[in-house]
Amino acid sequence: MKRVQTPASLNWLIKRRAKIAGERDRAAAELEVLRREGALKNARLQKEINRLKQRAKGIQALVAFHEESLRSIDHVIGHHEVNIDPALIRSIKEHVASH
Repeated sequence: MKRVQTPASLNWLIKRRAKIAGERDRAAAELEVLRREGALKNARLQKEINRLKQRAKGIQALVAFHEESLRSIDHVIGHHEVNIDPALIRSIKEHVASH
């Protein structure tokens, strides 16, 4: 089989195409890595958001429970023979030790 010499102009185009294809392949691989990293970070963030939403629901329920308890106590105070305005009773803040 006879070998044919590739013309210089065609050889330049072949090399240029190969170089651009290699750059495209590297960029596509980097894009895939970034997409995977983004998906993992998004999943972690979504998990954290869900955890915080659950925590907020629990705290909201606790606040509602305490408010109902205060209303009940205020009602009982209102029936006491000594007239006291419950709104004048200051809350007690518990000390929370830092670690």
